Amino acid sequence: MTVPTPAVPLPPVAVQWDGAEPYLTPPTRPELRLTPYRDTAAEVAGLIALNNHPEVGKWSHGRPYPFTEDSARTRLDNNLSKQAAAVAELQENPEAKIATTLFSVIRSDESDYIGDLMARPVDEATGRWAAAYAVHPDFHSRGIGTAAVATVLAWAKSMGAKSFEITIETANPASSRLAQKLGFTRDKLELIDWPEHHGGGQREVATWHHPGHARLATMVSSALSTPGVGPPAPPVHWDDAADEPYLELSVPGYRVTSNRDTPTEEDDLIEISNLPEVSRYAFVRPFPYDRGHARAWIDKSQVTTHDAVAALKADPGAEVDTSPFCAIRDAAGRLVGDVGIWSDSNETRPYARSLGYTLHPKLHRQGIGFAAVGAVIAWARAKLQGVKVLDAGIEEDNTASQALATKLGFTKVLTKTVSWPEDKGGGTREVGRQECTNDVGRSILRAGGDEPLSNGYMTAGVQWDDTTGEPYLDLPGHPGVRITPYHDTPAEEDALIEISNLPEVGRWSYGRPYPDYTRADARERLDELVAPQAATAAALRENPAAVVTTCPFAVVRDDTGAYLGEVYVWPDNEREGFLELSYSLFPRVQGRGLGAAAVRRIVEWAGPALGAHTVEAMVETVNAPSNALMAKLGFYKAEVRAVRWPEEKGGEERECAFWRRDFPAPQMHASIGYYESARQSWQAARRATSAARMRTPAASVADPTTSGGRIPAEILAWGN
Repeated sequence: MTVPTPAVPLPPVAVQWDGAEPYLTPPTRPELRLTPYRDTAAEVAGLIALNNHPEVGKWSHGRPYPFTEDSARTRLDNNLSKQAAAVAELQENPEAKIATTLFSVIRSDESDYIGDLMARPVDEATGRWAAAYAVHPDFHSRGIGTAAVATVLAWAKSMGAKSFEITIETANPASSRLAQKLGFTRDKLELIDWPEHHGGGQREVATWHHPGHARLATMVSSALSTPGVGPPAPPVHWDDAADEPYLELSVPGYRVTSNRDTPTEEDDLIEISNLPEVSRYAFVRPFPYDRGHARAWIDKSQVTTHDAVAALKADPGAEVDTSPFCAIRDAAGRLVGDVGIWSDSNETRPYARSLGYTLHPKLHRQGIGFAAVGAVIAWARAKLQGVKVLDAGIEEDNTASQALATKLGFTKVLTKTVSWPEDKGGGTREVGRQECTNDVGRSILRAGGDEPLSNGYMTAGVQWDDTTGEPYLDLPGHPGVRITPYHDTPAEEDALIEISNLPEVGRWSYGRPYPDYTRADARERLDELVAPQAATAAALRENPAAVVTTCPFAVVRDDTGAYLGEVYVWPDNEREGFLELSYSLFPRVQGRGLGAAAVRRIVEWAGPALGAHTVEAMVETVNAPSNALMAKLGFYKAEVRAVRWPEEKGGEERECAFWRRDFPAPQMHASIGYYESARQSWQAARRATSAARMRTPAASVADPTTSGGRIPAEILAWGN
């Protein structure tokens, strides 16, 4: 996932004309034009050259291969008349809604046929459109495909598209990366029969979906922004009539402004705050909510935002220390909800702020909440001084807000029981704390708590089995499934041998012996890890705040204790503060989300507990599902480089992506001196443990899961 970024305003994609031919130009690629097909010999030649290239033909399910002149003529005959009718309709009415593929060919001065595009409705009732594209390999790696697809989808949105889908072979990493970059998420995997003229057999295909509406602006603006920088801050506008700043939302007619000192504002506040759907989840907001409450809120808002409003009036691009954007308004200017970023008096981190929002229930499920909160976050990332972390407390049963937070890149860091105000029924409720950071694409996983720990973090969620006495981590959403230490049993050896010799596992593994993983190999792994894990478990049992140097969790098990796979992290001795990640899963239990849940859970615990600032996984770039999984879990791609594979596995170089997830500096509940002492103890213990394990020199650091060689993550093509 990739992980989604907040919605930001999208500049309109305008249809331009060259004589009688309409065209689109990607905003960041003015040298490109997207046009209809042309009835020319050059067009036939361009179609043939594109579709007969092996790097295009091998991925195509529906296109003939070889692609002949007859194939090209059939393509043109099927499209020219429909496109001519659409062009005539646009000439007569520039606001017409076109429900067909109109902009089909990517052109430039350099070539009159770079590639082709498709975007057309497949379900008019729901507004779902399908998309496809192909770019000639001579033009790969220039960002042309991304810009062209993003632009044609932005146009489709203006034609009424509500959502999009695209199907891509899982073995096609380039197109999978493009879909991720555009904000698509993989929905399902299936094996489909491949045409005989393309080789026959079956191939695994992923269907990627992207909800349109407000989130489409996120998709396109992310694709057209500078790579690695994230979405730009939405521009601040000024309403002279209302004398206020505002952010325009991607949902037409809606904006976010400051609060207004008017009786109408009081009326709207009272109405929204007394709605059961709003009041039940509002912890601080009084209930019943009267005019005195509204008056107090407006007065406070006017005072706290005064300086920021004045600064933005003088310079709309100014950085300020308070967010004045707190009122969501409709086209009539009426208050329909609110969104706030504020300093929490209980928050000890000076760079952290709290986030909250409400929206009138009549406007739910229209993308307005996502657009409003996303726009404010995007602005705050760039313009709110000193803010690096936003957090939000959301009740566990408030599934809609939980889902919205996830879409916006937040990650749940802990759940706690909160005493609810008496005026709202009293008692206690389970509240999840969600956080995201200011580094685009790096949602943090920070365990929190009230008690000081040696490494500055809570060892979040460690539980103990009363029967076996071993520690374990449960997997939310997967009842009965847990991550435990290795078991020193013949059954564990059998499971290791079975999974390691599977092609679905062995082919992605850098260091694990394959295809002949023996009992001696399994024995070596258990001898390497069982004792250190037992020592760590004993230390945690005696003192949950103990400094640990070994991850005691490795094996994913079902409710019977059966081995389903494993996930493990270990310190990288070459780089201080780095953990490496490795995991594998039996194919028979893939497709259930276990892989994603297990990786998320082990990273959530081990990163903070082992005092690391970064966890890293190495994934072959051709392994599209695992690259997608890394992005989905909030990892960012730090680099791509060639890695030489072991001689026993071919010895060739393979292109690998190095995915990382960073952690913030540890929360220091105690003194600096105490923390530094604990950190030094941890480092000394880690060095001692490393020496005791007799690792190889830094030039060839051994992985704790193998007999030698630095082992990257064993990333499988999971269907999670």
